[in-house]
Amino acid sequence: SNEFQQASSLWVQAKSDTDVAVKVVRNCSKRKQLKVMKRTVSQENIASAKVDLAIVVPEAGRSPGIARSLLASDLTFAVLMPHDLIPQIARTEDGVHDEKVAADMTGVTFIGSATAMYTWVYRTKSDTRVPHHLVMALTAPGPSEIPTDGTFPASLAK
Repeated sequence: SNEFQQASSLWVQAKSDTDVAVKVVRNCSKRKQLKVMKRTVSQENIASAKVDLAIVVPEAGRSPGIARSLLASDLTFAVLMPHDLIPQIARTEDGVHDEKVAADMTGVTFIGSATAMYTWVYRTKSDTRVPHHLVMALTAPGPSEIPTDGTFPASLAK
């Protein structure tokens, strides 16, 4: 997206894969000087983050709560989560449906993978509406093709 290409500061958190995710982000960015923060995801860190874009890949069970917290912030963000947990974003910790969060969900974009059964929940602060996408891969990279240097598998680069 434009936000990613224009971002000069990012927050990247992907658990044990954070360093690889940072390499991918740096390789995809056109900016030579890109500030990347790798702090853990917490309410305090969300509230105090001064970044152009947060890219978060949390544990599956934490993803609805993290998406809910990011929706309450003014950050542009992308959170990767399982498809079936998306409805849980609008539920409070007590399981009550939160109308405000549900209304805020109308402003997000879903970029999903039918093969992996995961979706990026993406919100931008710009007025540009990003369309929803569903990606279906007919083949997936084999374990020997999954790079650890921040590049894309050769079979997916075609």
